[in-house]
Amino acid sequence: MRLKLFFTLYFSFVTIASYSQTLGNYPASAAAVGGNITVTPSSSPLNTTRISVSASTKFTGLLTAKTSNGVVSITDAKPVGSYTITVKAFNSSGGNTTKTFTLIVNKPGCSQGNFSGNSQIGAGPNQNNIALGDFNNDGKQD
Repeated sequence: MRLKLFFTLYFSFVTIASYSQTLGNYPASAAAVGGNITVTPSSSPLNTTRISVSASTKFTGLLTAKTSNGVVSITDAKPVGSYTITVKAFNSSGGNTTKTFTLIVNKPGCSQGNFSGNSQIGAGPNQNNIALGDFNNDGKQD
C-alpha cells in the first residue's frame, strides 16, 4: 500500500512539474514615440499555451507576444513616458508566471543638451533678445 501511495504521489509531482510554465527575463527597453520595437526575453518560454501583455496606465500602443519564443512586439508606442510592461505566461492547467520590464517612450531627435562647436547668431537691427528655457518640460534647456 505504501509503495502504491509513493508512486502515485511521485508521478503526480512529476506530471505537475513537467507542465509548469517558465518565462525568461526581459531587458529594460526604449522606443521613440510612435515607434515600433521588439523585446526578446533571456530564454524562450516552456510549457506555455498563452501569453498576455499589458502596460501601466496611459500607454496607448499595441502590445503582443509570441507564445513560441516570448518576444514582445510594441507597435505605435505612445505617449512619451516610462511604463511597466507586464508579461504573463499561462500553461494548459491555468497556472501562470509573470515577468515585468520598463519601457521608456521618448521623443525622437531631441537633444540631450550636448552641443559641439560654436553657434553664431546674427544680430540684426531688429534683433534684441535670445530666449533660453525648458520649453518642452523635459528638465533640459532648449
